[in-house]
Amino acid sequence: MAAEFKRFLPTVLPQLLMVFGDQYRSQATEVKVFHAMMAFGTGLEEYLTLCLPAFVSAIEKAGNGRMDAARAAVRTLVHLAKITNVTEYAARILKPLVVSLGQVSGSGSEEYRSIAVDAIITLAVQLGGDFVVFMPTIQQVCAA
Repeated sequence: MAAEFKRFLPTVLPQLLMVFGDQYRSQATEVKVFHAMMAFGTGLEEYLTLCLPAFVSAIEKAGNGRMDAARAAVRTLVHLAKITNVTEYAARILKPLVVSLGQVSGSGSEEYRSIAVDAIITLAVQLGGDFVVFMPTIQQVCAA
């Protein structure tokens, strides 16, 4: 589906991203948009710069009762990281991801933590030896 839909992305993606600018949006709507982004697959690679603020925003709000959207954002990032090159966005993804691990609690937090750790590992594999740059930040959050 990704290849067939790629030519429509310049038209459809801005409309989908408008969902994240609506302060009255529901988590269910955000989750559906993240699922759509996952379905776009490799076709989304050249538009990741536009999509990244939506991912980061959802991850940063994981501790504020918006766990479903945060889980969907992280799952989508893991999926995209496995099929595209996200190394140039690693810092913008890793910092909020690691910080969110220390902020989540309550129902669904263990599942979120598992998904977030999977995302960190996926990025570590993609970054290889360059991942060592992020270790102090991760250690600092884990120690707190």
